[in-house]
Amino acid sequence: MAQPINLRSLIKPEAKLCTTVEYANGIKFNINYISRSKLQNILRSSSSVKWTDNGKGRQETVDPDKFRDKFISECVNGWEGVTPESLNNIVPMDSESLSALSETERKEPIPFSADQMKCLFEHVYGLEEFLQAASTDVSVFQTTKQEEEKNSESSPSGN
Repeated sequence: MAQPINLRSLIKPEAKLCTTVEYANGIKFNINYISRSKLQNILRSSSSVKWTDNGKGRQETVDPDKFRDKFISECVNGWEGVTPESLNNIVPMDSESLSALSETERKEPIPFSADQMKCLFEHVYGLEEFLQAASTDVSVFQTTKQEEEKNSESSPSGN
């Protein structure tokens, strides 16, 4: 009789998976898979424990700014298609500043940085939730993994 399958030997909770997901208007984000344990670590490191008002108990609260910063650091590697023109369709822009840009400048990519990403999280409604959902959904990463395996099988060198 065959040995029973041991789930611990199959599951790689800290597997390094990354993919690119499209948000809107050609804006794409390169993200890492966030395992349940990694998300719990982010939450724990973003939390603080305080005594309740009556002093009889403790209450754990998550600092949303710390959580956002740690999430960006662990999850988002970069972006594509982020330009003043593409952002104009998903977030209110200062029309005066936008009109001061040339047509070329409106289409110029905005460089990625954690600070720029933080700015998008603060102003684009639903972006943080979208990236949290995508980064914790392993099926989003399975498509990429299957494509990579298919490409390596079809390449002459096998690499």
